[in-house]
Amino acid sequence: MKQVLIALVLLFATPPLLWADQIIDTRGLPYDGVVKNYRDFTVFLQVGGTGELIKKKLWQIRRMEIAGNGAFNQAEQLLEKKKFTEAIVSYDKAHRAARTKAAWIKTMIRDRRYGALVAAGKIKRAVEDWLE
Repeated sequence: MKQVLIALVLLFATPPLLWADQIIDTRGLPYDGVVKNYRDFTVFLQVGGTGELIKKKLWQIRRMEIAGNGAFNQAEQLLEKKKFTEAIVSYDKAHRAARTKAAWIKTMIRDRRYGALVAAGKIKRAVEDWLE
């Protein structure tokens, strides 16, 4: 019984350690959990606590934070502040670092960078990126 109680206390006292990723949607609602996949412009997040798998389209997401991906997180913060050129530099850095990770991570970073390129008026590069 004591072990169960300790486990429950740890579970509820340290959720950021267990569910380190976060999505904030365009309405400002945060979703904590673990990003499991990305395809067809959709992020799949397993919500901490319930284990429910939610899907959010890229255009429904204001900002994401992915544990252990500092350059991507910085790019997301800069994008939210509408510092598009700086965000692009951080997305580039995150994309280079992601080359050794799952393909869906690279694709997600590329698609987020595409939005920053368009917002910055860098249409030629956005098209080149898209066709790559």
